[in-house]
Amino acid sequence: MRSSAIILSLNQFCVKNGDGNYVFQGSCSRFYSCANGFGWLQDCPGDLLFDTELMECVWHEKVQCGDRPVEARGSSDN
Repeated sequence: MRSSAIILSLNQFCVKNGDGNYVFQGSCSRFYSCANGFGWLQDCPGDLLFDTELMECVWHEKVQCGDRPVEARGSSDN
């Protein structure tokens, strides 16, 4: 199953690299989060984007996405 292979690969990445947040090249508004050898693909809340220097979600005006695509998203203030 493809999804289980992706999860296994992400968990292996997390074991190798340790706890923390990491860049997801597929989107400027998403990132990988690793904790205790397990990994999750996370979304930045609202209109925030993932900053590759700070390794956290920040206001979009302060982020240089480079080649990472930026999806049109609405605010999560529902």
